[in-house]
Amino acid sequence: DMIYCKKGQKAQKASVIMKTYTEHEINGLSIYVDDETGKVHHAVNWDSANQTTLYPYAYNTRSRVWDNVSGDYTLAGLKRTKRLIEWH
Repeated sequence: DMIYCKKGQKAQKASVIMKTYTEHEINGLSIYVDDETGKVHHAVNWDSANQTTLYPYAYNTRSRVWDNVSGDYTLAGLKRTKRLIEWH
């Protein structure tokens, strides 16, 4: 990928490392796990008429708010946790 630059400047190669994910199909959701960390990152509801990217949120009983837990749990950890998980 080339980076756009001002006239007269030399174009430099982007030193961006692309993240890769492994897809897991669970309950009609495609859940994407970060290959580098092994943690759940996001999901996509491909079968829905309103396809959207969803992130895992866990209910925090102390503060009574939903915490974004993207990147916090492995797939197994997400299934095991006692916290209430929703995809938003």
